[in-house]
Amino acid sequence: MLSDKTSNPPRKPNPAPIRAALPLLLLLLALLSIFVFANDRGHFYRPGVHQAVSSQSMALAANLSPSHNFLMFLYRPDAASYEPYSRFPIGTYALIKLVILPFPDNLSNQIYAASLLMLLFSAAAAVLAYLSLRRLTGNDWIALTATLLAFASFYFLYYNDLISTEITSVFGIMLTFHGMVIFRQDGRFRQLLIKTCIALLLGWHVMALLLPFVVIGIAAKVAANLSTPPPPPRPANSLNGYAR
Repeated sequence: MLSDKTSNPPRKPNPAPIRAALPLLLLLLALLSIFVFANDRGHFYRPGVHQAVSSQSMALAANLSPSHNFLMFLYRPDAASYEPYSRFPIGTYALIKLVILPFPDNLSNQIYAASLLMLLFSAAAAVLAYLSLRRLTGNDWIALTATLLAFASFYFLYYNDLISTEITSVFGIMLTFHGMVIFRQDGRFRQLLIKTCIALLLGWHVMALLLPFVVIGIAAKVAANLSTPPPPPRPANSLNGYAR
């Protein structure tokens, strides 16, 4: 018995979306390697600046509490005084405080959690750099190559788990840069303002990017207004000559 319904052949998957997402997938795969080789980050395993800065940031985050009015301090010489340290914004230390809260009595787990947080910020900074370059160049592979070359440097790989505002500030700079690219291409100012505020909560380093952007932008606007010829004068009313 013949069926009146004709069977449709199965559709073949469209490879175009997969090819378009391939550069980003390769970047994410490369960034995954910085998490895989993280078995020794439960302690301060690199002496010198790496250990000193990380321990200082951990102390500031651990001391951050409402009982001290969220004052950022390193230690208390006595019950009536503090050794304050407010060189950088509170955002980074507040995030470190959040990730170490589940481990109040385990310093090794606190260090490991804070190090993973810094690795997440490092990976996110690389992704933002790629997205920005993809918009600027219009070529995914060029953006991928430039991002890998920049974020595969010795210093980035050595310090990418440093528990410090230095790492979160790199993310803030890339976040603001991504907002600048969108603003220049699409004219969307609100997203740039939000991203800039987030970056300023993490560190002051983004000011080195914001200052020339604002100054050059204002100068270009003033130059454009000065070079614009004035509008032609309106023609005089022909009845004015008959006015008495």
